[in-house]
Amino acid sequence: MHFPFYHELFVSETPVSALREGNLKLEFHYEKERAEVFDLGADLHEEHDLASERPGDAVRLKARLLVDLRAAGARFPRARDAE
Repeated sequence: MHFPFYHELFVSETPVSALREGNLKLEFHYEKERAEVFDLGADLHEEHDLASERPGDAVRLKARLLVDLRAAGARFPRARDAE
């Protein structure tokens, strides 16, 4: 999933991208440059962010996400003030 923009109908949503690898899911929130990692096998409702407990996975998954997005020619969000 790649949602790189602000949308007038989704005011509470901010730019985010996600990547799934096995049971692990990474969500990268661009505004706060924050990565969240979830183990969907153990936490289907994404209630327990594992990024601080598994920082290696967070770094690795974020790097893979950015490589994949760049390879696909994806656009990246700009700060709201820059629009």
